[in-house]
Amino acid sequence: MKRELLIVDDLLVDRAEESMDALRGVVDWCHAIESEGRNKVPGLDGTEHVATFPAIIVEQYCNDNGITLHEWMNNPVHVDRMLNDPALRGFRTSRKRVGQARE
Repeated sequence: MKRELLIVDDLLVDRAEESMDALRGVVDWCHAIESEGRNKVPGLDGTEHVATFPAIIVEQYCNDNGITLHEWMNNPVHVDRMLNDPALRGFRTSRKRVGQARE
């Protein structure tokens, strides 16, 4: 991820960006994990690695929903939404439905 701090009209602007190639690399890695069945966590029976969300994706979700990273990490509703969002399917390493109906 590339992050720049800029001063624009006397305001500090935090600009972050990620290359599409880097994001495609994560999607390809997640697909390989899933298709090869390597999403089981060794030593923890029944535990699956279900997704890998790049920081830029989590940050965009937080910005779009007007929440802090602290809120995202402490309220499982947000993670459930991301895990079950069809637009973020590429970052999943398991097709298993996760989360609960929480609101």
